[in-house]
This record gives sequence, C-alpha cells and structure tokens, in this order.
Amino acid sequence: MTVTRMITQKLAHWLPLFLISSLGLFFELAIIRWVSGELRLLSYFKNLPLMAAFLGLALGFALVGKGRDYRDIFAPLLGLFVVLVLVVGRTTSPLPLHYPEAGEQAVSGALLYWNWVAPLLILGVTLAFFLLMVFIFIPLGQATGYEMSRYAPVPAYIVNLLASLAEVWAFSLLSYMQTPPVVWFGLVAVSTVKS
Repeated sequence: MTVTRMITQKLAHWLPLFLISSLGLFFELAIIRWVSGELRLLSYFKNLPLMAAFLGLALGFALVGKGRDYRDIFAPLLGLFVVLVLVVGRTTSPLPLHYPEAGEQAVSGALLYWNWVAPLLILGVTLAFFLLMVFIFIPLGQATGYEMSRYAPVPAYIVNLLASLAEVWAFSLLSYMQTPPVVWFGLVAVSTVKS
C-alpha cells in the first residue's frame, strides 16, 4: 500500500467527523451574527445565541444513543427559525423598543399598564427565540456526538478542534468577502443535505 493511499484512507476515515464538527461551529457563528442583525431586541442580548448554541449542542451530545434521533428535524427547524426571524424582524424593526425606566414606573401613584406589558413581551419574545435556537442546535450536537462516539476520544477531539479552527477561518473569509446571510445558510443547507 502506498503512502498516498494510506493518507487518503485516513482522511476519508475522519472526514465525516470533520465535516459535522465544521458545520456545527459554522452554523453557530452564522446564527450569532445574523440574529443580532435581524432582531433588534436580541442585539441587546448578544450572548443569548451563543448560550443557546452551547446548550443545544450539549443536549445533542447527551442524547446520543438515548432514544430518539433528532437529526432529521434540523432542516424543518431551520426553515421555521429563518421565517420567524425575518417576520418578527421586519414587523418589529419600525416599532420603538420601550423598556420603562425608573422614573416611568408611576404616574400619580398608579402604575401604567404598558409598563408591565412591554417587559413581559420583550422577555417572552427573547425566551421564545432562545428556546428555538437551543432546539435547532440539538440535532447538530447529536450528529457530532454520534460521529465522535465512533472513534477514540483524544483523536476525535483533535479532529473536532481542527474542524473548529477551519470553520472560524472559513467564516472569517466569508465575512471579509461581505457575503450575505443567504450564502451562509445556503452552505449550511447544502452541507446537511450531503451529510
């Protein structure tokens, strides 16, 4: 067996793990950047998409081999998420974002109705999008966990880290080229169809 053939076989052996790990981080970066740009409300809570991604990926890892396989619901969840972000973003962007200040709590000793509705509405929308982002990342975490479970832990983790580095560079390059989000999510969609 030639050295080239051995290297090719080794690369082919690790390629599925490399691709799914790359996809997870690429999607995480795309979501973090896109959501804060589309939803003005979430631009004030920039760490929520990051926390949702970590939680979803962790839950996906924890669900490997424990019942239902959630990998097949990624595409419908992504479609729902994109539609909701666009609709809510376009609907709410012209509206003022009113969160009551300390001096606005009472007028003549009576609380204003809007002072209670606005914070509840803000928190409700924020929580709904946080949970939806968590659910989107569960299938990716499950797919990555499944691939990692097929290999020895240390080499699998090394491949996972290399894939993460590659995707940071890839996303940085796409950002430098000023590609629109449709390109990012198009790459994610193509990657999920192929895998």
